[in-house]
Amino acid sequence: MKTRDVLSYSFSAIRLRKLRAGLTTLGVVIGIAAIVALLSITQGLQNTIASQLQARIGTDTLIVSPGRSVFGTGQDGGGFGGGIGGSDSGFKLQINDTRQSKDCH
Repeated sequence: MKTRDVLSYSFSAIRLRKLRAGLTTLGVVIGIAAIVALLSITQGLQNTIASQLQARIGTDTLIVSPGRSVFGTGQDGGGFGGGIGGSDSGFKLQINDTRQSKDCH
């Protein structure tokens, strides 16, 4: 078949079934619009969350969690949740320490 014959057959089928062609076109447009909207919302949320985290959690922020570390690897206090204040480090935070850290700001 020639390209001209294929195009002629396609356009005659579209003219014959106008409602079907219109609904197909509408479905494609709605699908593309939904994808663009979801990508825009995702990018906007990602930028907002990143900017809020940068504004609230800086290099001068200390996060203290109460209780024992569940994921510590043993005596060295390493692993996820280990380090200073881990389950085996023996570090205790006193009320005086919190007052002193507030006075630093």
